[in-house]
Amino acid sequence: MNEVKHLNKLRHSHIVQLVGSYIQGRTFAVLLYPVADLDLKDFMQEIENVLVPHRTIDYGSFMAIASLGRFFKCLASALGYVHSQTTKHLDIKPRNILIKRSRDVIFGYQVYLADFGISRSFSPTDHSQTDAWVGRTAKYCAPEVHWNESHGRSADVFSMGCVFLEMQTVLCGHPLDDL
Repeated sequence: MNEVKHLNKLRHSHIVQLVGSYIQGRTFAVLLYPVADLDLKDFMQEIENVLVPHRTIDYGSFMAIASLGRFFKCLASALGYVHSQTTKHLDIKPRNILIKRSRDVIFGYQVYLADFGISRSFSPTDHSQTDAWVGRTAKYCAPEVHWNESHGRSADVFSMGCVFLEMQTVLCGHPLDDL
């Protein structure tokens, strides 16, 4: 239900859109657009498999690499928009960033910030601080989140920075295991 509340108010070209929701038996489900082809973790792994052994790059791989380079601006814009709508994502990681192959050959792939299941709203006057424990992925969480301290939007920025570091590592032809 939390994800539905937040996605209802978020309209951005790099954020998944809520199409609908339903309950079937004891299961609550949301319908999102677009239907992704893969997530950023798998996308980076595909690129790493081409770049790390320094293989000859075919056109499809070139488009994937070029798209990954474009994703920095797209994701920064999406996160800035989320924060401008008085929302904190709280679980930014490659598995929560979705990739869709574009029908437009020029763009190759599109990127979407997803999974607002544990996101929180804040009022502009409370400086966006969160005191409650939130779900987290240790590899991507800010130190203050790890230590269960009060944290603001900067924790999302830290998490996105961790994702950006992984993206840049792949683009430089190094394996993610080096991090």
